[in-house]
Amino acid sequence: MNQCKIFSIILILISMSLYSEKLNPNPPSEQKAKTDLYDYWIQNYKKAKLERCEKIDEPEE
Repeated sequence: MNQCKIFSIILILISMSLYSEKLNPNPPSEQKAKTDLYDYWIQNYKKAKLERCEKIDEPEE
């Protein structure tokens, strides 16, 4: 019984390691997409911050 449990645990660990290697076949493009998304958010944040500062600097009538 113990040998069966040990064998099944080893089999699960081996299958998990093989599955995790095939899970993400193209990591560089995923990393590029994350970088592009980050740059997009940073640009929009800076743009919104500039617009907010311009509205504050305008004299009130």
